Amino acid sequence: MSRKIRNSQKEADSYPSSGRGFVHVCPHCGRSMELCDTRDGDQAYFCHVCQKGHRAGSPPLLAFRPEEAS
Repeated sequence: MSRKIRNSQKEADSYPSSGRGFVHVCPHCGRSMELCDTRDGDQAYFCHVCQKGHRAGSPPLLAFRPEEAS
């Protein structure tokens, strides 16, 4: 049995290929987010200012910002 796999190449190319050089920020206010454990054993990023968050495995595109050189 052969299955056709959906290839969302456009979406996959939108994410960075590596986390190096990027900072995980809140897509709403742009501040850094805290990595927290959830009750179901997963991890999520949470912004204490906006009181919003998202699971670490499904970040929105605006959650990545290039790291500024020091």
